[in-house]
Amino acid sequence: MLALFITFGVLLLLVSLAFLLYPSIRRSYLKHHYVKAYGRGVYSVANNLDFYLINRLILEAPDDSKIKVDHLLFGDKYIYVIKDYFLYGALEGKEVDHSFIFYSMNKKDNLKSYLDNLLVENDKRIEKLAMITGNKKTFFMNIVILNNDCDISRLQVENKNRFIIHRKDLKKVVETLEAKDIAPLEKTKLSYLVHDLAKLNLRDK
Repeated sequence: MLALFITFGVLLLLVSLAFLLYPSIRRSYLKHHYVKAYGRGVYSVANNLDFYLINRLILEAPDDSKIKVDHLLFGDKYIYVIKDYFLYGALEGKEVDHSFIFYSMNKKDNLKSYLDNLLVENDKRIEKLAMITGNKKTFFMNIVILNNDCDISRLQVENKNRFIIHRKDLKKVVETLEAKDIAPLEKTKLSYLVHDLAKLNLRDK
């Protein structure tokens, strides 16, 4: 009877520890594998909405530089240039700022630091993609995805073509943009564009 009681107590302790440690373990895993984890979510959105998707797109730009896009999602009305980040803490700033303030929740880091504006690098990718594809920049949407527990309540982004969002909100944001009363992209041209970019992708070369 005593042995049974001890076994039950040990099991209860292990379950309690697992419950307490799960958020930290999950966060640690996500920190090191966030591009792959986010990619599954982006794929799910593409699959549900029947959109083309290219993950880990690497292209050579006209100026001989390389463009690296985590996810390029081809909607009916827009092309979404998606960049992944994992930040454990809170962000503060305006989209016009050169840098954002980052308040880290990791005790090993400085509590307060500055990060380059997360949207700017994606703007540069869009400029080069527009040059390569011959499309206007207004066809592209700049989307930065962050982990769901990153606090972005103090970020001010008002431009309707630029977004910093939690990964759980991607589908909702895309559906809202696709519901706009504008002419859709020409399907045949879009199909050729996807095919051409896939052939140009340097990811596996």
